[in-house]
Amino acid sequence: MRIGIDARLLDAKLHSGVEEYTINLLESIFKQDRANTYILFYNAFNKELPDFITAMEKYPNVFVRRLFWPNKILNFLLFLFKYPKIDRLLDVPVLFTPNLNFTAWSRACKHLLTIHDFSFKIFPEFFDLKRKIWHWLVAPKKLIEKSDLIFTVSKTGQRDILNFFTKTRQKVLKSKFRILYPIVDQQLKPVQKPGKLKRVLAKYQLNPGYLLVLGTFEPRKNLGALITAYAYLRKKGHTHTKLVITGKQGWLFKKTLDLIRASKFRNSIVFTGPIHRQDRSAIYSGAKLFIFPSIYEGFGYPPLEAMACSTPVISSQAGSLPEILGKSALYFNPFFSRELAQAIIVLQKEKAYAKLLIQAGKKRVAKFQNNKSGRKFLKFVNQAINNRPGHAA
Repeated sequence: MRIGIDARLLDAKLHSGVEEYTINLLESIFKQDRANTYILFYNAFNKELPDFITAMEKYPNVFVRRLFWPNKILNFLLFLFKYPKIDRLLDVPVLFTPNLNFTAWSRACKHLLTIHDFSFKIFPEFFDLKRKIWHWLVAPKKLIEKSDLIFTVSKTGQRDILNFFTKTRQKVLKSKFRILYPIVDQQLKPVQKPGKLKRVLAKYQLNPGYLLVLGTFEPRKNLGALITAYAYLRKKGHTHTKLVITGKQGWLFKKTLDLIRASKFRNSIVFTGPIHRQDRSAIYSGAKLFIFPSIYEGFGYPPLEAMACSTPVISSQAGSLPEILGKSALYFNPFFSRELAQAIIVLQKEKAYAKLLIQAGKKRVAKFQNNKSGRKFLKFVNQAINNRPGHAA
């Protein structure tokens, strides 16, 4: 069977959790499946193929079909005219879209869609006008109605998405939802060689023993609460450790930068910018604590990645995080910065408790490094093929 995969989201040079989910899932599928043929759909005007897509061509049953259209023109055609039908471009009976996007498929095609969360509906105040318009144009609720199967990355995310439909529609739609937990990269491990750790940290002008937060930073990530908590800890003399903020700047980030610049302790707050994927293990390993203050997450890769590198985790209790992290993190209310400050104090003082969290974290992340999502995906494809007729979009 030929299976089409919309890989346009991998155009981003800097990966967020959505790209990480897609890369790890596809690698898992391709490594174990030689029976089906996979066609990756990619579009970019005057750009080379992303490294990941090029690397996937090493599999004998994986091929790439690309267009060279400007993305704005393609999106305009897909939105206004539902053209081109991507399944017909790829000549496939099944099309998988691993994130919300402008798309179109024919009635004969089975469409599988991953929705990572509905944060844009739960917390619309955290999104700028451009992203609000984009989500309105993509029309996620219509995509859910028309798709044959919907993957979510957590039970919490699934529940929160369905809550935006009427009770009647929930009963109808629930049968097409499936949980497909993301896979955490198995190459993430503690860096135990001092020379290697020092060499990688030096690239970012870091020394071991810092407080770390990592992600794509936009209002939902709640950096303001962390910076406020850090200022309190420094003022009271509870810590002299540097705070390292690692990742790419998202939308509406200026307020956070202004907060950092206004802090009396700004010289102890280090913003590294994005880090290379191969440097993640060292960045996590060099941290004394990893902190994840997000107000909402559909899944949450960074705390699990920190656990993989034997770094104790302090996490917000919001969204799906308690479901994903279980008892392997110290939780706090993301709306109370003083509660976060207290959690940092606890883990800095209670070394035995920090060690317990490290051990629990190793067991927890192993469940996501060795999960069967690739195999489950193939099972779900067969379910879609053998189920009801497709819906054109």
